[in-house]
Amino acid sequence: MKNITWVQPLAVNGQPTTVQISLHPGSVDDIHYTVQAAACQGKDDHKEPTLYSQGTVTITTDNISSISLPTPPVIDLEALKVRTQRATISSAQCYDAFNTLGLVYGPSHRGIKQLHQGDNEVLAQLGIPYCVQDAADAFILHPSILDAALQAAISLINDHDAALLPFALGSVDIFEPSQTAVWAWIRYAGGSSAADAIHKLDIDLLNERGQICVSLRDFTARGWQPVNSEPVVQSNKSNERPKTSIRPSEESAKPLTETSELLQLCPVWDHITITASEQEKLPTDSAILMLGLSDEQTDFIRQRHPQAVSVTINPEHSHEQIAAQLKPYNTPDHIIWQVPAAEDLSLPAFVSSQTPGVISLFKLIKALLLLGYGDETLCWSIITT
Repeated sequence: MKNITWVQPLAVNGQPTTVQISLHPGSVDDIHYTVQAAACQGKDDHKEPTLYSQGTVTITTDNISSISLPTPPVIDLEALKVRTQRATISSAQCYDAFNTLGLVYGPSHRGIKQLHQGDNEVLAQLGIPYCVQDAADAFILHPSILDAALQAAISLINDHDAALLPFALGSVDIFEPSQTAVWAWIRYAGGSSAADAIHKLDIDLLNERGQICVSLRDFTARGWQPVNSEPVVQSNKSNERPKTSIRPSEESAKPLTETSELLQLCPVWDHITITASEQEKLPTDSAILMLGLSDEQTDFIRQRHPQAVSVTINPEHSHEQIAAQLKPYNTPDHIIWQVPAAEDLSLPAFVSSQTPGVISLFKLIKALLLLGYGDETLCWSIITT
C-alpha cells in the first residue's frame, strides 16, 4: 500500500453514517481506492461526496508463496529496550492522556499495553484487546494492532496542546499478518527530526523474535480538536455513539505562512469562449505534424492544410523510440497534439491516465530535443477535452 491520505476524519453524530469504498484499476498491478461519504440525494445532490481517505494497493502476485518482497530484517529487541528506558508509561496512563486531549478510545482500540520512551524513539508493547480476540484471525492488518501502533506514533510527536490524528502514510509493506506483532518501534524517518514543523515517522511492527511483520514509512499526523472541547469517540460498539463532530484545530485553520509544508490544492477551471476574430489562422503552407488526432479531426485540418502529416505515437514507447519514429518527417513548424481523453474523471482514474497524457507529452518533448528542436522555432496547439 502506498500514497495513503486521511483527508478528514469521519464524524458519526447520533445516527448511522454510510460510507462508500470504491476501487479503481490503476496500472498493471495497482488498484486505487477511495473512502467517501455515500452520494447525496436531495437538495445537496449536486455536491461532491466528502472524501475521507484514499490510497493505492499494489498486488505483487496471485501466488502468496512467490511474493518478491525481501526478507525483513530481525531487529535487536534487547538493544531497543535498553535505548528506551528514559520513561515507561502504562496502558492506563497512556489512554488517560489521550482522554485529556479529546480522544476517547473504546475497548477494542486500546491495544497499547506499555510505552517505553527513548531519545527520539518509542517502543510500544501491543496486544489485541480481549473483547475482539475471537476475531483476531479474520484480518491481515488487524485494526486494533494497527491503530495502537499509530497511537504510539502520535505519542512521540504530540505537543500536548491538541489532538493529533493520522494524515498521510507513504507506504505499507506487509510481510506477515499483523496479529503476530507484539511490539511497535517508532522513530523519526530519515531527514525528519523533532524540530521539524511537520514530522515524518517510520513504524515497524515486530513479533516476539524482533522480526518485522509490517513496515510503515513516512507517517504524518496533523492537529484536530473537537467542537466545544467535547471528546471524539472511537469505538467498535454499535451502541456507543460520539457526542460531537470535529473540525480543524485553530492552529491548522490559521492562514498559511512561508513555513507551511502541507497544502492541498483544488483545481479551478475558467471557461473562455474565443471568437472567430481572435483565432489565429495558420498559413496554408505550414508544415504541420498531427499527433493523436481522430480521423475526423485529421480530415478537417487537411481541408486547409493538405500537406499535414498524421502520426500515431505509442504512449508506452521511450523518448528514443519516439524520436526514431519522427525522424523521417520533414522539419515541422507546427505540432497539433490531442491529449488522450479520460472517460472516468474520478481522482484515481485521473492519476492513472497520466501515462498516456502528461507523461507522453514529456516523452514527446524529450524526443524533439533529441532531434535538435531545442534551437528551432516550433509552435504548438494542444487540444484538451
